[in-house]
Amino acid sequence: MHKRQIALLGSTGSIGTQALDVVRDNTDRFEVYALVARQNVDLLAQQAREFRPEVVVIADEQYYAPLKEALADLPMKVWAGADAIADVVQMAPVDVVLTAMVGYAGLRPTLAALEAGKAVALANKDIGYLPGSGKDKVAPYMQPLFDNLNVIRAQLAPGSKDLRRLDELQKSDRLVIEALAFIRGRSLSETFCIVDEAQNLTPHEIKTIITRTGEGTKMVFTGDIEQIDSPYLDAQSNGLAYMIDKMRGERLFAHVNLVKGERSALAELASERL
Repeated sequence: MHKRQIALLGSTGSIGTQALDVVRDNTDRFEVYALVARQNVDLLAQQAREFRPEVVVIADEQYYAPLKEALADLPMKVWAGADAIADVVQMAPVDVVLTAMVGYAGLRPTLAALEAGKAVALANKDIGYLPGSGKDKVAPYMQPLFDNLNVIRAQLAPGSKDLRRLDELQKSDRLVIEALAFIRGRSLSETFCIVDEAQNLTPHEIKTIITRTGEGTKMVFTGDIEQIDSPYLDAQSNGLAYMIDKMRGERLFAHVNLVKGERSALAELASERL
């Protein structure tokens, strides 16, 4: 059986390393033809030694010399720079280009791969390419949360004090719904933060979120490990399960396991039977 030849852009990031886990578990189906990273020479060299690609590319050209030296004993091409990345995705043996690089660094080679007729898999969480303002970009992804907010609204009497209070919280930006992509670099103080669908987060993402916590902030993670959408996570490896395991017994941590669904009787039945 023909092994699909993979060009992996962003191999040293969290998505890239998870993709390599999939390749590692399916060596009869996939083979790494090219590895591309931005500047993590040590990990890129380690990956190259394990997967033995034909080409290794470092995006930041100042790291070319140390990478070349680290792989001097191996018979593989070592390239550097944006032009090299655009070239490697168009090489004839490549079947699939997996793009896990964000921003323009990932856009140019992705377009080059499409022009060459390659199968392209987009595997990053950057929403910067979407049109419109930041609010416009986030809106489609946030609709499930707005749905839940509408359920709460429907239970409040029209013109009631609680309904007016809810409207005031939104208008004054005291009740804010944002995408996870916007949390990096933030410091959240005096905040009650709810992270929904946490079962689809990686352990690294869970850590990134919790380390944003400032004084007076509470973090609440909700999720169902029976409803994991990511093909790279399971009931044990997802970030929610990881956090529960690592934080159990700590004074600042508590875990509540809900055994009954709240959406509807039909949704609960489907979750049990399907």
